[in-house]
Amino acid sequence: MACSEEGLSRIKKISSAYWQSQVLFVALRLGVFRELQDTPLPPEDLAIRLGVSPAGLEPLLTALEALGLLCRSGKAFGVEETLRPHLAEGAETDFRASAAHMDHLQASWLNLEAAVRTGRSPETKEDLSEAESRQQTEHFMEAMESFGAWTSQELVQRFPLAGNEEILDLGCGPGTFFRAFLRRYPAVRATAVDREDVIPITRRCVARDGLGARVTYLSGDFRELDLADEKWHVALLSNVMHIYPPDEVLSICRRIYSVLRPGGHLLVSDFFTDESGTRPLWGALFSLNMLLHTEGGRNYRLRDGETFLREAGFAAIRSEYLCLDSTLLIGTRPRPNIA
Repeated sequence: MACSEEGLSRIKKISSAYWQSQVLFVALRLGVFRELQDTPLPPEDLAIRLGVSPAGLEPLLTALEALGLLCRSGKAFGVEETLRPHLAEGAETDFRASAAHMDHLQASWLNLEAAVRTGRSPETKEDLSEAESRQQTEHFMEAMESFGAWTSQELVQRFPLAGNEEILDLGCGPGTFFRAFLRRYPAVRATAVDREDVIPITRRCVARDGLGARVTYLSGDFRELDLADEKWHVALLSNVMHIYPPDEVLSICRRIYSVLRPGGHLLVSDFFTDESGTRPLWGALFSLNMLLHTEGGRNYRLRDGETFLREAGFAAIRSEYLCLDSTLLIGTRPRPNIA
């Protein structure tokens, strides 16, 4: 019988992938990176700080070293230098909240078989108190801020403004994307739209950046809110399109078209895949995440996104790869022909 070592290695790597993620998640939960943020420590000293067993901590640290997350000098472990900006508290590119969100998603991914069998998001029996629900929203928004920090900076670089525009951000979350524009352009203003439980988080993030005087807030489902026609120069739809089924996505794009000024632009950042739906791998897997967490949402192919914009009336449609498997899709509302 022919044996393909490469094939067997691939299966082994996939089947054991959760070992690696568990090492990261446990390290985050214990506070390993926080304690090693400034000073490398030997396992015995770190175990005392974390309140864990030295015998249990040592193999965890060794695994983190093997994964390239920690480095060792003598007996002391420290955070790998190039990763410190992403694992350090307070850093602009701190990615810990996003990684912690992936940890949180583990429970729902255990329901994947049921979702595949039925084609629907499994019903959850989670009965949260108001405080728990609020905390869950806070954690999710922290993850969105963490994930979007890098992508939003690249989007702003890829799409320069004149500097006096009005921006509409639909499903803005913590406002990561419109805030990036406002920090760069002192005269740009924004309207932030999201659910009532999210807008207070948006306000807090805006206030932290000192941008409150240039932001207007609208709370509610942006699909149902009464928005002024032809008011905004730029509309942002950041990591939102994948939440909805195709008919709703098209309806959203048409509504955005109507509220943009002629010559205005729709900027969609999302995890679009290629025509096969398999690349990037994150995009292919993300469709399963949407199956688990939405009613009819999915991760779209880039061609699908372009079709939505075209059918909504947008022209000059183009796309650019951003980072972290995100793509920027741009459509323009044409100016009327003047004879």
